[in-house]
Amino acid sequence: MSDEESTEYYTPLCDDPSHEVVLIDCGPRETDVTRTVREVTGLSLWHSRVLARRAPVTLL
Repeated sequence: MSDEESTEYYTPLCDDPSHEVVLIDCGPRETDVTRTVREVTGLSLWHSRVLARRAPVTLL
């Protein structure tokens, strides 16, 4: 390779790799879990409660 020729290298930049968030069990504090599911998913309180009660379930 001569001095006039140059090789350019690029590193692709992307968002963080995707992750799955799985709710295994609701536990004794169902209200707290429902609130957290609501915050994470953006669902309504009713839908969050239904989703929490169907554990194990993938949230994201």
